Amino acid sequence: MNPFQENTLTIDNQVSTQDGQETSVATQTERKVTVTVENDLVSQAKEEEEDMEALLDTLVHASYM
Repeated sequence: MNPFQENTLTIDNQVSTQDGQETSVATQTERKVTVTVENDLVSQAKEEEEDMEALLDTLVHASYM
């Protein structure tokens, strides 16, 4: 899975108004899913950055021994 591709949930979000016209609306569920996926990707990127910093630190210290 490409972590940079957009991950959204497709939901049929047609709502009929009182006058019978259909209007497209963004649902709260779709927004929550998008935010959750974005937060998960940010958390994963932070963890990977911390891992890389720890590895670099280990390599730097090993080179002085």
